[in-house]
Amino acid sequence: MYKTLKVEMCRNNISVHWLAKEIDVTDKTLRNKINEITEFTWPEVCKIRKLVAPYMSLDELFEKEDGAA
Repeated sequence: MYKTLKVEMCRNNISVHWLAKEIDVTDKTLRNKINEITEFTWPEVCKIRKLVAPYMSLDELFEKEDGAA
């Protein structure tokens, strides 16, 4: 799970529904990606960083729960 991403979404009051719409996927697809069931695409990663936490590096924002980026 991408815990930091979830924390930053909460911190910035960003819902799964809103973010999914912004990156042009369904809510379920975004939840699957956040929970590492499916993978993010590079364009999605770049857009999410810009929308959620532009002040963080990609490695920080998409750090996996086990510590591996």
